[in-house]
Amino acid sequence: MQPEKNKGLIEPPTTESRTGVCKNYKILQGDVRKAIKDFVSPGKEYTLFKTIASDDAFDKLKEYIGFRDEEGSEWEIRKIEEGDDPTYVPGACDNGNGLAFNNNLMGMYEEVIDELAEDEIGDESYVRYPSVFRTHHLSKDPKAIFQPKNYIVESDKEEGLKGIIQSLSGDKAFEKAEEIQSPWCRHMGEVKILNKLGIDPIDIMDERLELEGEELSKYADFLTQPMEIHDDPPIEY
Repeated sequence: MQPEKNKGLIEPPTTESRTGVCKNYKILQGDVRKAIKDFVSPGKEYTLFKTIASDDAFDKLKEYIGFRDEEGSEWEIRKIEEGDDPTYVPGACDNGNGLAFNNNLMGMYEEVIDELAEDEIGDESYVRYPSVFRTHHLSKDPKAIFQPKNYIVESDKEEGLKGIIQSLSGDKAFEKAEEIQSPWCRHMGEVKILNKLGIDPIDIMDERLELEGEELSKYADFLTQPMEIHDDPPIEY
């Protein structure tokens, strides 16, 4: 039985149980193959690059503490002083809240990227997926912000997308972050100080590839594995 192909990616055949004894086998494409299948088109040129949390932003945020009157009100930020006892649960404590770069802040900035990109280059011009495949969704390693994210972008939109990422400390990104977080604004303390200091929270790494769509699909088909899972069917009596 020859497997089917979709945009250069093999679609392995699977078996569906017809009894209550055998298992239903399913294929999960995984983040990379799914991105290729859903996004890449033969004949188009694509650029691949990686992003990661900024060390500078990570270190700088740990120097600051935030205060506000109540949830949703504006944060007042200052450097940590002797005698302070900051609570390092960003956004959860209004009085003496330690600032930190965590997974929630990263997710918020990626949402800012997506919304600005929708306006400026079109949200169908790129796809993003994590470098680490997770088998659970209950929590993320706190160091996941330093696990690179991969982008595949249409090559003629690369400069526009990178420009957005490299301007996340700017006023336009600040306004978008405020809009996204309203009304609770739990992470606006971090956004506020990075905006003030002009420190972009996400760095673009040096690694970069340029590939034509069909070539990219072929490489993905050879170098990535779909994952087989199975569902136990209900027992038939």
